[in-house]
Amino acid sequence: MSAPVTSTDTAGAQALALSTSRRLVALDVLRGLAILGTLLTNIWLFSSSSVSSLADLGGTGGEASNQFGGDAARIVDQLLQFVTDGKWIGLLTIMFGIGLEIQRQSALRRGETWPGTYPWRAGLLVLEGTLNYVFIFEFDVLMGYGLTALVVAAVLATSPKAQKIWLWIGLALHAVMITVLTLLPGQSSSRSSIGAGDAAAKGNAPAPVNGATAPPKGMPADGAPMDGAPLEGTPMEGVPADGATGGQEISQQFFADLERLPSDASPEQVQALATQHGLSPEEVQQFLGAVGNGGGGLRNTESYWGMVAERLETFVAGRFEIPIMFTMGLGLFLVGAFLYRKGLFLPEGKKLRMKVIAFGFLVGLPLDIACRTLWAGTTSSLSRYGTSSMVAFGVLGVVAAFYARRTRTGAVGTGLSWVGRMAMTCYVLQNLICSVIFYDFGLGLAGKLPAEWNTWGTLAVYVGVALFLVFGSGLWLRRFSRGPLEMLMHRAHRGLVAKVHVPLARRRRERRRARAERSAVASE
Repeated sequence: MSAPVTSTDTAGAQALALSTSRRLVALDVLRGLAILGTLLTNIWLFSSSSVSSLADLGGTGGEASNQFGGDAARIVDQLLQFVTDGKWIGLLTIMFGIGLEIQRQSALRRGETWPGTYPWRAGLLVLEGTLNYVFIFEFDVLMGYGLTALVVAAVLATSPKAQKIWLWIGLALHAVMITVLTLLPGQSSSRSSIGAGDAAAKGNAPAPVNGATAPPKGMPADGAPMDGAPLEGTPMEGVPADGATGGQEISQQFFADLERLPSDASPEQVQALATQHGLSPEEVQQFLGAVGNGGGGLRNTESYWGMVAERLETFVAGRFEIPIMFTMGLGLFLVGAFLYRKGLFLPEGKKLRMKVIAFGFLVGLPLDIACRTLWAGTTSSLSRYGTSSMVAFGVLGVVAAFYARRTRTGAVGTGLSWVGRMAMTCYVLQNLICSVIFYDFGLGLAGKLPAEWNTWGTLAVYVGVALFLVFGSGLWLRRFSRGPLEMLMHRAHRGLVAKVHVPLARRRRERRRARAERSAVASE
């Protein structure tokens, strides 16, 4: 069904016309910023964060802080938790909605119907997300985006009034989802995004994160020593209050060795580990029980195909975040499309940008800080899925304002725009690179990096991977207009349209014509 261009599309049509002569550079910069921000969020899932969480069992207070490289590393950890948790996946979700609106307007300007052939593109995104989940990264976000886009594409074919109704329905459903997650037991703060398996996926469902699938009570889901860490003097279930019944200090190396212990460890292996670290087998078993090992609680990353098999076996549980992605995406996709149509990126959209910035930084930021400090024990889902997305709107508005009257991106903006133009390729590639670097089937850095250097070492790897993505994208785009995955998606979409969509549409027209002829004959 065709959706006519109405007066509400005027600003968006102007932005689209502008982008035909020169790309809206803010869009590429924002996508690149979201992709590299997502990398900064997810990289801790690949690094030795699981070892760090286990090491937290061996000490409290200042002793635990020293194990992680001192107070400086702990402060950096806390800052990273605030900067990364939910902010970039929120921005990425908004940008996906903006991109969907741009595609809709492009189709209408070409005289095509909407959603037309777009559902095939969304289906390909679901397929790509599924393959990414199974073969590369268990916290894939593309599958959820593809499923949400199927619904939002149909909503964008309705009238502006109907779209506003659906927008509020989506935001209301997301508020209900956040409320349900907040009321669920086992909420804890974690350094991860939706796409990285947030607390809903990790704290309340058996989604493995290079470590404990179901973290011990009181331990952060990803093991980051944040505000979700156990209070001093508060023992975890199954763990002696002093870290060991004998009262001796447990070394960080013990927990690194414990992580590498197979889930089906024999009594001899347990005895060997206990003897090596001066513990009894019973004490080792207590730690194994606390982190869920012995029953497959700790994932073995030595075998790539073993990890693939594990993802297939736990596919439903591992995709626990899909409902969250859907409700969040339904609202944010439509908000992003609405802001684009209203001219957020146009020079004359200054008032709108100021409103978006004020909403993000004057409303969202204080709420986010309050949720992470004053109410940290009960509002982790609210901050991760709600207030973080509000802050993301502030980032959106600032970047849109900065480039509203600029045609040049500058050095930093150029690098971000390269990544933004190859967003899908960079998203998948960064997960693949980090898997090879940190997992045992590759370089195994997660098990080799000393705990006291976990924060600094992981940040160093992040910088290296980010620079590789930036300059690699720049080199690729010097020869090609699209990234490898973007090119593959484009060709696959064209093939599906030519070989499937067009024949099906022809058959539907023939059937309608035949029914009309039969009706005409019967009426005579």
